[in-house]
Amino acid sequence: MKRIIITGIRGGVGATTIAANLIQALKLNDERVHIIDVRPENLMRFHFAMDLSVQDGWAKRWLNGESWKNAAYMSPDSLSFIPYGGLTLDERFAFEQKLMSTSQGLLD
Repeated sequence: MKRIIITGIRGGVGATTIAANLIQALKLNDERVHIIDVRPENLMRFHFAMDLSVQDGWAKRWLNGESWKNAAYMSPDSLSFIPYGGLTLDERFAFEQKLMSTSQGLLD
């Protein structure tokens, strides 16, 4: 399995948009693509038509003791993606604390 990771030096430089367009291009070439949004801003969901009222995502599930792997969604274009999830400031702090205290990180 090949992985492509796209990140910007700071927010607002277009990394999410570039990643979303690359994903669409790969899909057009019949490549299997899975997307995991690892940014707390949770912006990748906008590119895949996720309802804005849905705050679900891998970070929220992991924080609540659920398997983060169950937070997958399917876009109207049949792309599977896992959004970060909408966390409050308190939830972000709790997430960071839990991550730092977990020896295996997100491997559950």
